[in-house]
Amino acid sequence: MNAGALAIGEKAEAVNKVIHSGLADRDSDDLAARLSELVEQLQKHAAEIPESEDLLAATENVALELAKDQPSKFTVKTLLTGIATGAGPVTSVVEAVQAIQSLL
Repeated sequence: MNAGALAIGEKAEAVNKVIHSGLADRDSDDLAARLSELVEQLQKHAAEIPESEDLLAATENVALELAKDQPSKFTVKTLLTGIATGAGPVTSVVEAVQAIQSLL
């Protein structure tokens, strides 16, 4: 699955990451789109989220885990739960996390 360019954090540079996972092809494109949406929402609402940089780093860890030949769904789900919790009342971030979880 191709996640496209991914820029995380302040003054970040976009890096093109290719993510392979054991998910079906139809889910791979959806997953890449959902990961991009999560990053976009975290960046958009960074001022509202106290630890936004940490949450962006956790999102990168999700992408790295999914890039493994045998990604750990437990690890991915744990990271996503932490991101949703850290985002607090920013519902667009929580919804982006839930969209990813629904594909796992």
